[in-house]
Amino acid sequence: ISREQAGIEATAAAAETRRAAEDQVRASQAPIEKNQAAAARLASQVATLQQQWQLQKQLVDQGIKAPKDLLSLEQQMDSLKSSREGLLAENVQLRARSASTAAGNKVNLASVNSTTEVTSSEGGRVVEVIKSTGDKVNEGEPLIRIERTAADASEFCGGEVHALVYV
Repeated sequence: ISREQAGIEATAAAAETRRAAEDQVRASQAPIEKNQAAAARLASQVATLQQQWQLQKQLVDQGIKAPKDLLSLEQQMDSLKSSREGLLAENVQLRARSASTAAGNKVNLASVNSTTEVTSSEGGRVVEVIKSTGDKVNEGEPLIRIERTAADASEFCGGEVHALVYV
């Protein structure tokens, strides 16, 4: 693969990774919006029950209704409030997870497009280039093979290939 083609493929892969990350963030928005709509409906139902409770309270104060009739409305309101609070708490968790995913995707995208200068503590002649500019490499992969210069080589390894440079 030519360096130019490798660069094009790396750019395409980075764009695909970016699209997948954006799709994942958009997908996490759907349950958040659904929960917000459900929480709004529950708030509306609570408001309606509060109005009914006030009317029932007036009837209880006038002696027309028994106080136990208010208890049922209070229990319904408490149940709806609890459900609404649960949905809102779930939204907080979903938003935190979405933010964490987005941050992780940014880190992954940065690592896909990162370039690092590599140096070697070994001197000598490069006898093989294993990876070249634009190639994607992972930690631990060899990049080049080095043969030590004649003066140093005989001292350590009899002139054989002496070092591999790793990421």
